[in-house]
Amino acid sequence: MMKPGISGRPLNKNGTSPRANQQVNALNKPQAGRYKAVIVEKNKTRLQAKATEQKITDKHAARNNGNIPSPTHRNPLPQVDTRDGYLRLYGTPDNR
Repeated sequence: MMKPGISGRPLNKNGTSPRANQQVNALNKPQAGRYKAVIVEKNKTRLQAKATEQKITDKHAARNNGNIPSPTHRNPLPQVDTRDGYLRLYGTPDNR
């Protein structure tokens, strides 16, 4: 399961995201160690971070018949539902 997101808070001293850690801890309650947090990019403007989050969501949707990345994912909604749609929107294949 993947749940892309943006944290507006500073990273912890160990380089982890407080927001992502909170969400992962909640998801791991039933089965410890199942999920982990991954920081994809740092030091981006909010606009750049939102664009990256949209692209990750669209890439997943293109590969999975328009489905969102996970049941807990709410926003952004996918803008594409096929690999061709992703290619038209971003100009590059979804496997890059």
